[in-house]
Amino acid sequence: MIEYFDLESLYQNRSGQKFIKKVINSRGASGQKVVQLIDSNENVELKSDKQVINYCTETLKNHKKLFGQLEKVSKQYLAGSMAYVFKARISGIEDWVAIKVLRKDIEEKIEKELKTSSFLSKNLNGIFNSDKFSQLEKFSSTFIKDLILECNLIDEEKNQRTFKRLLKDMKHIAVPAIHGDYSSKNILCYEWIEPTLKSIDYSRLNMSKRNELSHELKSIFITKALRSGIVQEDSNPANFIYSNEKLYFIDFGKVFKIPLRLRIALCYFIYKIRNDEEIDYIYHYGLLGYDISLMNSIKEYLPAITEILLSPFLSPHLKMEAWDVSEKLKVLLGESVWILRSAGSYDNFKLTRSLLGFFKVLNHLDVNISCKVEIEELFQDYLEDFTILDTRNKKPDYSYNSVLDQRKIEILVNTKGGKKTKVTLPIRALYSLKEFISHDIYKNIKSEQSDISLIIKSGLNAKPGDVILDSKLREKSFKIKVTL
Repeated sequence: MIEYFDLESLYQNRSGQKFIKKVINSRGASGQKVVQLIDSNENVELKSDKQVINYCTETLKNHKKLFGQLEKVSKQYLAGSMAYVFKARISGIEDWVAIKVLRKDIEEKIEKELKTSSFLSKNLNGIFNSDKFSQLEKFSSTFIKDLILECNLIDEEKNQRTFKRLLKDMKHIAVPAIHGDYSSKNILCYEWIEPTLKSIDYSRLNMSKRNELSHELKSIFITKALRSGIVQEDSNPANFIYSNEKLYFIDFGKVFKIPLRLRIALCYFIYKIRNDEEIDYIYHYGLLGYDISLMNSIKEYLPAITEILLSPFLSPHLKMEAWDVSEKLKVLLGESVWILRSAGSYDNFKLTRSLLGFFKVLNHLDVNISCKVEIEELFQDYLEDFTILDTRNKKPDYSYNSVLDQRKIEILVNTKGGKKTKVTLPIRALYSLKEFISHDIYKNIKSEQSDISLIIKSGLNAKPGDVILDSKLREKSFKIKVTL
């Protein structure tokens, strides 16, 4: 006789998520996957729907060996985009077990969403009279086809075993034990990991522990990934659990095998930038899998784009909020940011997705997200490949706006009493303009019906000598001028 028990909430619910929760109830598997890219709390809420529980019970009954040895099963479950996870006790296994059950008719539903994505992209282009969504159909159809590969939990078990071998030398990062005797296409059984933190915010851990976790995560997502080519693609922070001094990977549905050419291209690009060599940015973005015809239309911005995108590999110290990659690209490129987003290959998207999830986890640890040291360790591995690529890396026959790297901003403050203050900063300091202007200056800018982001954009595109902000108040004036 199976005993059913109540499962306590694993995490404290965040406030202000009512809209997200409402949307979750109305979207399909592919939609939920998209939301996971931006919502770190996805998949951490307990649910208890009778229809779902009845379906999962029937699925477990069909697995006679497993059902015959079930002693206890939770009444609640964690609802992921592809499956439901229950806590259970199985006869003969000392510890608690997680039983993952694939959603009902998930493959058919994803196939249906594939047709919807085609319809959606065509209509969006028509409604907005824009080519912004010209790449949406190709991307969304590939993304959804990729989801179909997650509809076989035997493959996920194989991925989990691969990672268990890959991380065997880690002291602070772990993978749950697998109970393969009970696994099937629709069911996966593995060690239940009970969180010892009721939040995915790990900043309350002591600094020593956070640094240990950070060091091993960087080793996994940078050093090991760019050597072995294997990385967890769905690295959303909700796919990690901190328990008894260790951080556990708990989802292996999407594992990306990074092509060797992409690994070499990324290291080669950073290597060239580090050595202050003249860069043919178009050549390097082509090696990374970007559409050259699209990148040519924004080529004058490529030095600045590169500095933003690769900051975690170029800066010795960086925090997530200071990187703010999306906002910086939006400010720099405006509407043209769509060109950059659509120019990358699908492999490039998968690697970017994995790295962004990884950086989010580091952000939850409240540590330095810089991976400068880790990427430098890899240069020696690929020096022979770099030499071959150098033979085709010619001096560009066009000029980039290299002034973007050399310009500075001069901030002049004059007070009514005659006191003058002048500060000179690198041009990139414009990205932090909101942080270093006073509240009264900011208020004055808004009263003049101006916008900070437009001022930043004009500054990034200004010539030396241009004044990009001249705000006068009763007690003082505030001026920003671009210089060399």
